[in-house]
Amino acid sequence: MRRLTGVWIPPRIQGFEFCDQPWLGGVWREAYLDGLRFLFNLGGVYRSMHIPFARWAAAAGHARVLDLASGNGGPTETMLANAQANGIVMPTIVLSDFYPDRETFERLKQAHSDQIDYIAEKVDAVSNPLHTELVSICSAFHHFPPDLARKLLANAGEGSDGIFIMEVFSRYLLTPFQSLMNLIPLMISCFSANRVSLRKARHYRARPHRSPDDHL
Repeated sequence: MRRLTGVWIPPRIQGFEFCDQPWLGGVWREAYLDGLRFLFNLGGVYRSMHIPFARWAAAAGHARVLDLASGNGGPTETMLANAQANGIVMPTIVLSDFYPDRETFERLKQAHSDQIDYIAEKVDAVSNPLHTELVSICSAFHHFPPDLARKLLANAGEGSDGIFIMEVFSRYLLTPFQSLMNLIPLMISCFSANRVSLRKARHYRARPHRSPDDHL
């Protein structure tokens, strides 16, 4: 462990995320992401994030932001709702993901046609240059091991005018226990997801799995 500003910080350990696994797809991935959305809303994680986000975009002088690893768009939806409630102007946010949730992206675009757009195709932020004005990544940067994180930052630095990164947890000794405490409510909350259906379950069983070589 290393010491920083009087606080002991454990070394970084690259674990795993269920939503990064190629075998988690279809209705199961939807339920998992809906469960995360429920937990983040319950904890108010993004309640005030629209303030620094809007200031950052305004200072850069751009009205459009490419959001990477958007999942099911939970952070974006929360930020836009809170910004609207407080009269704060937000840029247009373009949702994207390595495994794009096109159904949810389209629903969010229909609900916020002037503030949300999306890329329907797979976006690999590590292997491909990011030719855009601004880039954001909310609660997903920790998915990338150091070598891939450096490539992502290099792509963003070369092809865009700035990147906004937000993470939920700090790296302290109690952080793993906080994550473990979320497992039970996460598993329960997914049953309230309004996208679960027998039709989707049958479709997932009949669909081939993704290649294990895929990465975020």
